[in-house]
Amino acid sequence: IQTGQAWREKFDMPIYEGYGLTETSPFASYNHRFCFEPGSIGMPIDGVEIKVVDTESNAECPTGELGEIVIRGPNVMLGYWNRPDDTSAAIKGGWFHSGDIGRIDETGFFYIVDRVKDMISVGGQKVYPAEVERVLLDHSDVSQCAVVGIPDDVFGEKVVAFLVAGASGKEADDQLNASVQKLASENLANYKVPREFVVIDELPRNPSGKILKTNLREMDIAGVNLGVSEQSEESSADSAVVSSAKLRPPTLRKQLQSAFAADQPKVSLNFVQGLVQSITGSEERPESDTRFLDAGFDSLMVVEMSSQIQVEVGAATKIPATLLFDHPRICDLSDFLVATICDDDGRPESSTVSTASAVSISGSAKTTLPRQDDSTLHTIQEMSEEQALAELLKELEA
Repeated sequence: IQTGQAWREKFDMPIYEGYGLTETSPFASYNHRFCFEPGSIGMPIDGVEIKVVDTESNAECPTGELGEIVIRGPNVMLGYWNRPDDTSAAIKGGWFHSGDIGRIDETGFFYIVDRVKDMISVGGQKVYPAEVERVLLDHSDVSQCAVVGIPDDVFGEKVVAFLVAGASGKEADDQLNASVQKLASENLANYKVPREFVVIDELPRNPSGKILKTNLREMDIAGVNLGVSEQSEESSADSAVVSSAKLRPPTLRKQLQSAFAADQPKVSLNFVQGLVQSITGSEERPESDTRFLDAGFDSLMVVEMSSQIQVEVGAATKIPATLLFDHPRICDLSDFLVATICDDDGRPESSTVSTASAVSISGSAKTTLPRQDDSTLHTIQEMSEEQALAELLKELEA
């Protein structure tokens, strides 16, 4: 997009883009000369059909939703020579699966976003490198960039950006990284923002000029430029120790115990929101449906959150490493905590009361409130508001 804009500014005419592959002989769509949409590959040519489908279910995607571009028409190949397995994988139900990720807009114009094989999965969230790269290239001191996914123990993959500084070289590497990260944070969802920025002299390319992203991934794995060394491992260990030191004494169980059953979800939600705000250092309290990835959680924050939740539920319940992926939103984790800490009657499990227990209604005054079967006594705080009122009315009538 940036190249097209620069060309148009200099020559006062657009670059008309088309789209196709060798397998489509080789043309499939064209950005119309008299109905031009910048950045689009246009509409299908005569006799050709194009649609966008979900990469997993193969169902057609709604307008604007990202998916794989598939093509059908007389231009599509019959198959790969003597490669029946590859052919059946590429052509399904008469549609050729391009391996390109794209979308269609309300007017029927198609847009290419990235390649399926380059997609990065961050905690189950899809990140398309081309989208991130377009944002980074808007920085005045970045002449080239490439974004790749690198294995991560917590999120599965993390986003890493390799940058080539512009000829002006106005900023030092650290300053450039900081300013590019600021730009990314302002224009991308948090989980799409690269966790590492690496300034290199040039991007590895093949003879045709295509960036060799495999080489970049190998550079990271080999510890080149990213400082994967004993020092960085020690830093990670120190961070983990700091994270452990931040753990607080358990408070949620006591809060739930002192709340009406009907109010316990609200109490738990408020607790999780406060915990997220504290861990991320955010000035604003997150909304209940906020995803942890969108709240800015990195690997260490996930560890800290999971560790604190383990403290809250107690040693009897083992918290899995996948906790925040099993319950990706604040409200999901809140519901999990209520279900885990409280029993079916809404009572915290560690606060079971015997049949001979006395119950405090207010201050030091005590009264015994029987259940409907008169066999179990329980506290006012463990009842819903309706149950408590009903029991009090019984007492007054008596």
